[in-house]
Amino acid sequence: MTRFALATACLLFVAGCGEPLYTIPGGELAGPEREAPADWSQVPDTIQLETRPSDPYSINIWGVAAGDDLYVATGPEGANWTPYIETDPTVRVRLEEEVYPLRAVLVDDADEQARVTTVYEEKYGAGTDWVATSMMFRLERP
Repeated sequence: MTRFALATACLLFVAGCGEPLYTIPGGELAGPEREAPADWSQVPDTIQLETRPSDPYSINIWGVAAGDDLYVATGPEGANWTPYIETDPTVRVRLEEEVYPLRAVLVDDADEQARVTTVYEEKYGAGTDWVATSMMFRLERP
């Protein structure tokens, strides 16, 4: 096995056992669990989202605050993790070092989707036109 292949295999093993690394999904998020804040205005550009509590699957993803709620979005066909939410909407989000238990709800209201799309455009700029037709989730307090 070449050094590159060995290094890649080790990286994938480590990432698969822990937290997400760039675009490589991880498992359970570590950190103190806290009650969700009333104000999500300090959401960093990238957050970590954990789905499937029975076998945690976590990813790095863009997140936005709109009103009192936190949102995440993916392409219109979903992603590897969206079926996990359909099965069990229980999720956890990590911002910085703290983890918040939440419940993911699919946004099916056009006005809400448009409002949140505007927030994505304001936060992330050009290249966010996909959000208008995305599968979007509102992450609610349990």
